[in-house]
Amino acid sequence: MTDADIAFLCKDFSKRAKRKITKADLENLHLLTGRSHDKATNALAILLGKHEYTSRIQCARFRGTMRADFLDKKDYEGPLCKQIDDAYKFVLNHLNMAIEINGVVHDEKYELPPKAIRELIINAASIGIIK
Repeated sequence: MTDADIAFLCKDFSKRAKRKITKADLENLHLLTGRSHDKATNALAILLGKHEYTSRIQCARFRGTMRADFLDKKDYEGPLCKQIDDAYKFVLNHLNMAIEINGVVHDEKYELPPKAIRELIINAASIGIIK
C-alpha cells in the first residue's frame, strides 16, 4: 500500500459520499491499523484490488435460458468500487429502455429500476455470489 493508494481511495470515497473523506476516516473504518495507522487491513487491500485473493466480478448475457450460448461476457478486476461501477454499466447496457414524453421533455425509463440493480450488485459482491 502506498500514499497514492490512500489518496486514490480517499478521492473515490469522497466522490461517492459527496463529502471529503480523509485518511482519518479510513482509520475510523478500521481500514488502516498499527500504532501509527500505517498498515493496510485485508479489507483495504480488497477495496484497492491488491489482495492476494483479489476479487473479480464476472458479468454475462446469455441467449435464452441456457448458459451455453453467450451474447456478451466481461470480467472486471481491480479496485472493488470500479468493479461494481463496471458491472452496473454492463447491466444497464443490456436492459431495455423506454422513453416517456412529458410535454417538450422526455424521461428515460429502464425496465428495472437502476437503484435496485446497483443494490443487487453491491449485495451480491459483498457476500461473494458474483463470479
